[in-house]
Amino acid sequence: MNQEEKHYLSYRSFLLVIVLFSIINVALINFKIDSSFYFSAFIPLIASVYSKYYLTGAIQYIVFGFLVVGIIALFLICWFASKKHYRWLLYGAYVYTIDTVFLCYYIFVTGFKSMWILDIIFHVFMLGILYWGAMVGKKEFMKPLEEIEPIEKEEAIDNASNDEIDYQILDEEE
Repeated sequence: MNQEEKHYLSYRSFLLVIVLFSIINVALINFKIDSSFYFSAFIPLIASVYSKYYLTGAIQYIVFGFLVVGIIALFLICWFASKKHYRWLLYGAYVYTIDTVFLCYYIFVTGFKSMWILDIIFHVFMLGILYWGAMVGKKEFMKPLEEIEPIEKEEAIDNASNDEIDYQILDEEE
């Protein structure tokens, strides 16, 4: 594993941090503990508060299911899929950008308080990490063919299953 792969894996792990801290924040709200973590998504946090304290009946479960569980699941899908392709890390960054825009809108509507400064700083920090990780991933996944290590014909044939792919080996002279 080269240095860029290690960096990409560490950037990718920040999506998992967002998922874990978002789940912890939702659990803290449901247990009526007045505390939260900064490295989390804001939309599930605020949707959890509104569904817990301001909504009743079926709408409470719809808001909780769609906004809280749905957005956290979207981040989790992006984390799993980003192992195979860097674009999923970029999609996770897009979702977090929407979350940050919603945070700014919420602050604008409810009024700015000094406690929001750390939330904004951490959101911008996480956005930078996610977008930078997507750029590192793009470099890693889009290597030119010269940089990819070639494998020998015999090794490729040994590794492949004859049932899946029908290989035809031609002599170099033909």
